[in-house]
Amino acid sequence: MLNKQLLISSYEYDNFDKPRKVKLVKEIELKGKSCLFVEFDIPVNGAEYGYPNELLYDFLLVPRFDKNALSELQKFPIEVHIFIAKASEKKKYNLEEMTNIAWACLYDNYSDALSKII
Repeated sequence: MLNKQLLISSYEYDNFDKPRKVKLVKEIELKGKSCLFVEFDIPVNGAEYGYPNELLYDFLLVPRFDKNALSELQKFPIEVHIFIAKASEKKKYNLEEMTNIAWACLYDNYSDALSKII
């Protein structure tokens, strides 16, 4: 699963309008949901989220609806919440100490990610 090529984009959030490649780093379980730590190939400007002078590459993806969708990675698109950790709490595995910055869809091909097919 961790070698599968995925992309992410959102039709509601301008910062995630263009598809980004997603590198899967680690799968974890939080609150009974399968979640993924990922790296984006195109960074997000951290200043907009309280990280001045930082480009953000590392994120936690949490499924919006199907709690097992990220462990199975079978049916696309997969709607997800995109979380970043607060400055002092990066790398903690606790949703209460992370910031939800957007929701988007995870895709298995560039065409769907570009078209933002749901």
